[in-house]
Amino acid sequence: MSIEINIPSTSEEANEEINRLTSIAYAALNAATEIATKFDLYVNFDLAYGMGGSFDPDEGEWVSSSANC
Repeated sequence: MSIEINIPSTSEEANEEINRLTSIAYAALNAATEIATKFDLYVNFDLAYGMGGSFDPDEGEWVSSSANC
């Protein structure tokens, strides 16, 4: 899957593009969570160092990476 990135020329366009892209990311993450739940699988999602988490199908919820420390 490829996502078209629109290069904004104003801060208003930038905000619109950021909102559009984060909506796509949330939708993809929700879909991955549903698939993981269906097949009893774990999902790791790390945006950047220290900013991630794991989906625990046993608990049915996302756990922050810092909760695992």
